[in-house]
Amino acid sequence: MKVVCINSGQYWLTVDKIYNAEVSPAYTTFQSRICYVITNDLGIRHSAESYLFIELDKVRQQKLNELINESSL
Repeated sequence: MKVVCINSGQYWLTVDKIYNAEVSPAYTTFQSRICYVITNDLGIRHSAESYLFIELDKVRQQKLNELINESSL
């Protein structure tokens, strides 16, 4: 899946950059949140908390909704 970084954490990620991610139920944080396995900007593959990202499909839907709302004004 494709995700957009919304918070770099401290993982060498770039905000607003699109990353390929795999959901990894084997990796959970202390709060039992789902993590993604991603490759960061240094080329290192690791897990990162899902709250640092938003799915690209959701970003597209949000932008589409904004355009629809603006056109109805």
